[in-house]
Amino acid sequence: MIFLSYSHKDKAIVSHMAEAFRKTFGEDKVFFDQWSIQPGDSLVDRMGEGLANCCYFFFLVRTLDKIKFNFILSSVLLCPAWVITSR
Repeated sequence: MIFLSYSHKDKAIVSHMAEAFRKTFGEDKVFFDQWSIQPGDSLVDRMGEGLANCCYFFFLVRTLDKIKFNFILSSVLLCPAWVITSR
C-alpha cells in the first residue's frame, strides 16, 4: 500500500500523483483521503489502518508553516506503536 500525506494547499498537485498511482497499482493499493476516507468514517481509524498497511509513505509538502509542521510532527509521534512498528 502507498500512503500519501500532504498539505491540502497542495491537493491539486498531489491529486495528479494519486491518480497515476491508482492507474498503475489500483485504488485499493493507494491510501489517498479523497477515496480512502468516506463520510462517517473515523479519520483517526482510517489513517491508522492506512499507515498500518502501507509499505511506502510519501510526505508531500510544498508549502508548510510552523504551526502545521508542529501538528503533523505531533500526529506522527502520537501514532500508536503498532502502526509505527507494524512493518
